[in-house]
Amino acid sequence: MLNTDFFAEIKKKDPQEIINHFGPKAGKLLIKHADLEERFNQECVEDGVKMTPLNDEFISPEAYKCAIDVKASTAKIIREFTPKEMQLRLKQYENKSDDFNEYLKTFENLKMLYGNKLNTPLEEVNSIKENLKNTQLKQSKALETRDTKKDSFDKYIEECNKSKE
Repeated sequence: MLNTDFFAEIKKKDPQEIINHFGPKAGKLLIKHADLEERFNQECVEDGVKMTPLNDEFISPEAYKCAIDVKASTAKIIREFTPKEMQLRLKQYENKSDDFNEYLKTFENLKMLYGNKLNTPLEEVNSIKENLKNTQLKQSKALETRDTKKDSFDKYIEECNKSKE
């Protein structure tokens, strides 16, 4: 629930709306953490993938302070959202990413497909497979018959042409 997309969404919203929904303490904490997340990505994640280690000799004081602030803010958010009431507020506000929505949709389709598979009796499945084999066998025989008759017809035409000459 509390991921980069969530805090980016918090950043876009009006601060008063956030405070009204979550309450003054949690709302201000979320707004502050959204700012820290943005700063963290700018200062502490140099290559866009990995965080600069805190014990690195080249880490700037601002980046070090930002990382410590994010850690402290994360702990405060965890404490603030421990009560069930706050978790429900968070769930109401939840904004799922498109990728996550696609994942859920795919998962629901998979559940439906699996349910259909479980509803199909084994005898019916075996019967369908047997009919498929019989149909494929008939088709191959028909193709062979067609080929032999076509060859015979071609020979007949060839003989007729020779006899006319």
